[in-house]
Amino acid sequence: MLPATISLETLDLVWLDLGALRAIQSGDAITGATLLGWDNPHRLFIDEEAWMSRLFGRRLIEDPRNDTWLVRAIVHRDTNTLVGHLGGHQGPDERRCVEIGYTVGEGARGQGIATAAARGFLDAMASSGEVSLARASISPSNLASLAVARKLGMIEVGSQIDDIDGLELIFETRLTTPNHESLSP
Repeated sequence: MLPATISLETLDLVWLDLGALRAIQSGDAITGATLLGWDNPHRLFIDEEAWMSRLFGRRLIEDPRNDTWLVRAIVHRDTNTLVGHLGGHQGPDERRCVEIGYTVGEGARGQGIATAAARGFLDAMASSGEVSLARASISPSNLASLAVARKLGMIEVGSQIDDIDGLELIFETRLTTPNHESLSP
């Protein structure tokens, strides 16, 4: 289990629990240009991203062990602005692997937010002792996400065809604890 909030230098990675996901889905979490009290200029979790609250809500209901591994808001602490989201697709599997994903709002891209947030999330997973391998599957045309994966030290290990997204390249990295000990299973 990970902490509810992972605090980085200027960012907070805030776990969206089932209550928050339900409030987003129902619209109760949205007030004008805010979501759950954060400024939301990029309309994250709204419009074309509305499916996320339903998907991750279902995953939490189906398996409560997914809890803090799933979706997190990336909040710029100084401005109280929601700039993106990231998280695991589910909790650790039998290989002690978590597949991660990340999104940064269009106006906040190119500032290193995805890299910093993903690195913080990977560090928290490593510190938990429950995960030894992180994975990301990325479209070959998503150059920004490919760059983030490489900056995180992820290595391309294969490819797959996703039913919705088509061809994806698979990247993995072994996680190490803060003192750099490998967390191999």
